[in-house]
Amino acid sequence: MPFPNALHAHPSQEFQTTRYGRVAAIWDALERLSLQPLSRVRNAFVDRLPSRPRNPLIAGCGTGQFALSLIRGQNPPRITLNDLAPEMVARAARRVRDSGWTGTVIASTEDMTDLRPAEPYDFIALQFVLTCFPQQSRARLIERMRSCASPDAIWLIGDYSRPQHAALLPVFHVLFFAAVVLFWLLGANSFERAGDTEKAILAGGLEIIDRYRVAGGLYTAWLARFP
Repeated sequence: MPFPNALHAHPSQEFQTTRYGRVAAIWDALERLSLQPLSRVRNAFVDRLPSRPRNPLIAGCGTGQFALSLIRGQNPPRITLNDLAPEMVARAARRVRDSGWTGTVIASTEDMTDLRPAEPYDFIALQFVLTCFPQQSRARLIERMRSCASPDAIWLIGDYSRPQHAALLPVFHVLFFAAVVLFWLLGANSFERAGDTEKAILAGGLEIIDRYRVAGGLYTAWLARFP
């Protein structure tokens, strides 16, 4: 879950900065501290996608936990692991290769909005990625990534989400603020406001086809596609 700097002056650099590779060595331990919600959101649809992906992209791949779940559940012939932090990509690629999976691993540290694969991605996973940017950037990220996806690609987006019940809204803000502070302390990353991920998904042009809410809606996994 990288927390990049706020918007750069030049639009082409909007999605190009992250420092969270500094915590690669302790990333898995940090995830364990979050207990079950994050893994439940991340893996919510991995066994019941509308179609088996053949050319999936995991953008913001972290250390590869979701990549392992995807190859076990769907066994695609190849997988692209993308993250601006080379430390994360290296760990994720090694984890996938060490799992015994025999498909092709493509490792990438490019800006995810600049990816131009030989064959469009038919599945894109953004796990706790949109929340790393200002609200106004989230829809733009989706719009710009559309160029690397096939028209019928399935998008899996997992993130913090505003709860359905107003009583839980303070908890949502506390959780998000705690994550921001943690990554400011460990990775010197900048602060972002919580925003509204579902609104960003819709503003980016995607159509939500399914949701899976965890912990009263404090976290949500969305399946989406372009109409």
